[in-house]
Amino acid sequence: MVLLFIAQIINDRVLLRTVDNSEELLNDNIAVACVEAGSLVACGRIMQAVLSGNSASVGEGFATILLYWVSGQLILLIFSACYHKVTSFDDHEQIKQGNVAVGLSSGLTLVAVAWVITAPILKYGSYPIFLLVSFVGIAFLILVRGRGRGRGRVRVR
Repeated sequence: MVLLFIAQIINDRVLLRTVDNSEELLNDNIAVACVEAGSLVACGRIMQAVLSGNSASVGEGFATILLYWVSGQLILLIFSACYHKVTSFDDHEQIKQGNVAVGLSSGLTLVAVAWVITAPILKYGSYPIFLLVSFVGIAFLILVRGRGRGRGRVRVR
């Protein structure tokens, strides 16, 4: 639970750094709620994967959990920064303005990334394979998202 709480702080201060999440949630900004929900579901999925392993000792278990959790959080943040760069609009501004479609897309994309990066943890338990699959999967998601850049328009309220 402590790691999930830390993930919430990361979400508030880093993921949507230009948005005051608490204030926006109090103002019924559903777009911010969608990003926060996606972030927490993604973090929960990462926690589920890192807690599913077996270790020879308690110390080794905690070290493994922290290694994968910190790496997973960093990968989510790196992906978020890349995602922000490949969108044809300012997604943070759209989320701040309450564009639910952008918030939902951003939040569910975080969930998709979490599923990609946790698969090798659950299947192989190998840190190098985890990193390889994570970055290849993220590169693929960014490529797919980047291909749509410039097509269509986002409705601005």
